[in-house]
Amino acid sequence: MTSAPTEGRLTFHRGAGKTASCTVRGETGATEGNGWVFRGKATVNELSCEGHIEKNGRASLALKLKMEWHGRVKGIGGDWDDVDGAATCEGELGGTLAEGGEWEGTCKREGKEWKTSFKWKLDAE
Repeated sequence: MTSAPTEGRLTFHRGAGKTASCTVRGETGATEGNGWVFRGKATVNELSCEGHIEKNGRASLALKLKMEWHGRVKGIGGDWDDVDGAATCEGELGGTLAEGGEWEGTCKREGKEWKTSFKWKLDAE
């Protein structure tokens, strides 16, 4: 995964017919964004993930995540500040099993909203 958390596992589960679900588990100790740096512990887990995987491998699933973070954050030229929090993120996970894909979502927390995403690809076995 290319956004916080930067390391993680996405697992698809096929149901009857074309239905599918997924699990997401990720964790990082450091990440950065547009003018800020985070050090600490950030985790992500799916709250729900349901959709379809077609016969040709095209995946389309609605994925809702919970992000949590505990650590310190620093902006450009600023001091380190303690930060703890959680957010719920929702978006569409798309792509193909052969090529991988991307999840793009919107996160919400206490009246704040921001966009996030990660890229995914199946592990070679």
